[in-house]
Amino acid sequence: MLCPPTPLSFPDTHKHFNAMRFEAYNRAREEIVSDFQVRGLGLTCFCSDTLERVSTWKHSQRVLGKDHLNWSNLYIGDWKKHPRRFELAIWVDDVLCGVAVGRVSKKNPHSNESKVRIDLMEANPIADNPLAGRVTKVVFAVAYHYAYIIGRDYVCIPHPLNQKLILRYENFGFKRRSDLESFKGGLWFKV
Repeated sequence: MLCPPTPLSFPDTHKHFNAMRFEAYNRAREEIVSDFQVRGLGLTCFCSDTLERVSTWKHSQRVLGKDHLNWSNLYIGDWKKHPRRFELAIWVDDVLCGVAVGRVSKKNPHSNESKVRIDLMEANPIADNPLAGRVTKVVFAVAYHYAYIIGRDYVCIPHPLNQKLILRYENFGFKRRSDLESFKGGLWFKV
């Protein structure tokens, strides 16, 4: 486990978890490149280019019941202030193929709910997305490695949108847990 043993300042905490995210990107990238036989794969944190590009996507109504999800407002207004956050921008060359964000619980030795949450993920809806149909697998691979590196017990999808997605996520090994109070409708993957 690579979590800091003593409390750090906010900038140092941010720097520490940023390094852990990059380690997760590197580990997942090795798996994905060989599995997908894809060249030019980049796994990165969010940046201004990510937010600019995702703002041009044509979103469907499936995203939180809205016809447009403002990733810039969500990221800057909510997730960016959490240094442990899970975040991922998936690129093939200069094409942004998918994005994901989520929160990370604090490590609690008295709880069996330490987790990396995937709160939102979305694939670029363009027809020629180089990772069409495979963005979810990339997100799960990075989330798994990040959870492992920072010592969390689970990857969690707290609010799957519909039964079709629940079945898809269960095919990746996610399961419901009846022993938890939080996120009863969520899906969990043991790290």
